[in-house]
Amino acid sequence: MACSDWAPPGLDLIPLADIRPGDDGFRITEARDRNELRESIARVGLLNPVLVRSGDPAMLLSGHRRAAACALLGWTHIPARILSAETSDYVCACRAVGENSLE
Repeated sequence: MACSDWAPPGLDLIPLADIRPGDDGFRITEARDRNELRESIARVGLLNPVLVRSGDPAMLLSGHRRAAACALLGWTHIPARILSAETSDYVCACRAVGENSLE
């Protein structure tokens, strides 16, 4: 399934190229292996969208491995929940922890 075509209701579809790569400021886990996740996404799709703070480029808050795995699959866009550019670092950190609490 190529994610360039749709986004679930309530989410935005954003270009992976518009997300700041390698920004680990809000990374919660140290896990870096993307192969198993890539295979899962290829099989069933992306079940949990990434979380970004808007900007130019957007800052990835949650979903570092998901974004990387989708890029490896050749996706150009990814479903995302987008926080406003004015969202504080504290709120972004809280959201990132919440997003990853069940990992």
